[in-house]
Amino acid sequence: MNSTLSDSSLWSEAVFGGIELGDKRLTKRLVQLGKQLSNCSGSSLS
Repeated sequence: MNSTLSDSSLWSEAVFGGIELGDKRLTKRLVQLGKQLSNCSGSSLS
């Protein structure tokens, strides 16, 4: 695993992993989305 991917995974898990959305699948999806967004940090969302 490259270090940027590892860093984004760790960051996303630390920031979003403890959020309780009422369904563990939603939290898992939020962590996944955070990873994807952090890997494109210089890009526009639109």
